[in-house]
Amino acid sequence: MQTPHDHLFRRLFARPAAVGALLRCFLPRGFATSVRWRTLRPWPARTVDRRLRAHLPDGVQRARRARRGFVWFVHEHKSGGAPRVALQVLRYEVQLLDHLHRRGPCGRLPLVVPIVWSHGKRNRAATDAGDLLESPPQALRRLRRRWPFLLVDLSRWPEPAMLRARLPSFARLVVLFLQYLAFRPRRAVVAALHRWAGPLRALARTPAGREDLETLSSYILFTTDLPASALERVLDRVVGSRGATDMITTAERLLRQGRREGLQKGLQKGMQKGLQKGLQEGHLAGCIGVLLTILEGRFGKLGRRTKSRLRRAKLADLDRWARALLVAETLEDVFAA
Repeated sequence: MQTPHDHLFRRLFARPAAVGALLRCFLPRGFATSVRWRTLRPWPARTVDRRLRAHLPDGVQRARRARRGFVWFVHEHKSGGAPRVALQVLRYEVQLLDHLHRRGPCGRLPLVVPIVWSHGKRNRAATDAGDLLESPPQALRRLRRRWPFLLVDLSRWPEPAMLRARLPSFARLVVLFLQYLAFRPRRAVVAALHRWAGPLRALARTPAGREDLETLSSYILFTTDLPASALERVLDRVVGSRGATDMITTAERLLRQGRREGLQKGLQKGMQKGLQKGLQEGHLAGCIGVLLTILEGRFGKLGRRTKSRLRRAKLADLDRWARALLVAETLEDVFAA
């Protein structure tokens, strides 16, 4: 299931102009001026290895260089620390290079620039996969490998700098939301939305403004405890949009749908993994514990009779109830199976 951060990044990275503006902010100036940014386009996902496509939807772009050939940008984002992200990015880079080589081998491989966009906590992960390897002895120092990536750590980019940067409104708000809004208390969220009134109003005037505001509203409802009614009032005052009620209604609907789908997938995956582990270890009690935890998480604290029924159950009963749990609306529906 995509996290709210994933969804926001996907919306942003599907817009070449916004991605190009962000890259111009962080790439070395000498290199940035050599890229023809108007030619930046998402690289077709169907041509990339399925494992890369699964982890980086719309996270690969290609652009022409001023003097020769193309440059590919491979993006990954992390909400906090990720000690082994260098290996993950290296795998993406190698998969892309392998695809490009098989597509038409001719001379040198093209330039690939891997980028990790980090937000939230300060990212102290190694920015080179070679730093994760054991150092070779002096006699084999030529085997020392270097596989660096560019780390864009938004925690090092202060809010005033984000507000001054030459970015499209949606790109500016995305980086602000990711770094300064998620999981903040209500008062901080409301205060931030008032501080960002300028970009929010500018976004509302764009052709895709309504849809973008729905996306941002969904993100707020997912990652903060600000009620929908309070968010509606803030948008009415800050954006001055008469359609705030409709936007919040849509955001709430998307929120409920996402939570429902995520719950179903999580239950299915968790039950399959838990029951498989319990069966492998031969512990019936382990399977019962998994089912008990998920039932209480969904329907609240269970009564004595229900717990007693679970403890007396056989593996066939647990399997039947686990399958029923994926579609059951009530606790009674689970045990009616």
